[in-house]
Amino acid sequence: MTCVCVYAMVLVETLSQLLVLRIILAFVDGIAVGTTAGLVRDFSPRLGRALAFGFWTFGPLGSNFFANAMAGWTLPIFHVWQSQFVIGGTIALLSSIVILFHIADLSPKLRSRIIHSAEEMEAQNDKPLPMDSSEKTPKMREILRYPHIWTLCIGITLFLLTYMTIASFGTKLLVDAFHYDAHQAASIAKYFWLFNLFTLLLAGWISDRLQLRKIVSLTGAVLFAIYMVFFISLFGTEVPEGQMMIYTSLLGGLIGIAYGPWCALFSENAEDVKASLQSSAWGLFGFASRVVSLTVYFAAPIVVAAHSWETWLWIAVGVGVIVYIPFLFTGRGPWFRRKEEKITFTPAP
Repeated sequence: MTCVCVYAMVLVETLSQLLVLRIILAFVDGIAVGTTAGLVRDFSPRLGRALAFGFWTFGPLGSNFFANAMAGWTLPIFHVWQSQFVIGGTIALLSSIVILFHIADLSPKLRSRIIHSAEEMEAQNDKPLPMDSSEKTPKMREILRYPHIWTLCIGITLFLLTYMTIASFGTKLLVDAFHYDAHQAASIAKYFWLFNLFTLLLAGWISDRLQLRKIVSLTGAVLFAIYMVFFISLFGTEVPEGQMMIYTSLLGGLIGIAYGPWCALFSENAEDVKASLQSSAWGLFGFASRVVSLTVYFAAPIVVAAHSWETWLWIAVGVGVIVYIPFLFTGRGPWFRRKEEKITFTPAP
């Protein structure tokens, strides 16, 4: 479906045609977020959950990095924007074939278990639990009854306002505010995603080692807020291309520090409610993030036209940080030191 939609974008001639294709593609993307996040949880024990979600984020973030890098490399060669959709559609087609032959799933009974370590996972795989015919089918409304699941979703999606701005308008922002050429701006923007990927893995690894999610995420959010004061002050000045690569890298990196451990926190909070409803919880996150993303699509151009990119970023940073930090406190889990607990596991006979 992604391949068909992306190839079709080459043929669009009106804004309404592009809008229809983007809506269809958004449905495909929405399905992928919940189901793939659920798969990540199913195949990652808690001791490695944050790092696992760091790799999962390679999908949406890695594609942004690759798209910007590809535009920077190929636009000077092909000179037409349609070339980017041909390249993107081909990659979607080839990757879907690979996924088709390698994707795996768990049984419903196994999915309902909470696994803490790789050793437990191996033991569970060796002696899977028998199916219980009396077990009720999980329903999404069970996860929606818990306020902290909602607050965690709302908090992170608003925190990601700046991320969504860069994802939607990063190249245009650099062109408008710093007067780079289009291919230069695309090349610079890719470093935002590259360092973001690196810090997602690093912060995830640290969070897994400490088994602390909230304090690592909070540290990233506070550093992000401080750094944005400096970054926004650069608008309207002349910044060499090399320096801007560093500045955008740091911006992406700090967002990654906050986001990676949050993924593990949210997954574990949802898991504690009901392990088999993991994809439903991530579906809620996907819904909230799409609502905020739509807000960015419509609100950012209006604010920029009336004021400036600086004004919009101040709004995005202010709303994101002010809401996210207190909402992070609603998540369940330790802040500084996890109590030593002996985890016991008895395989089914």
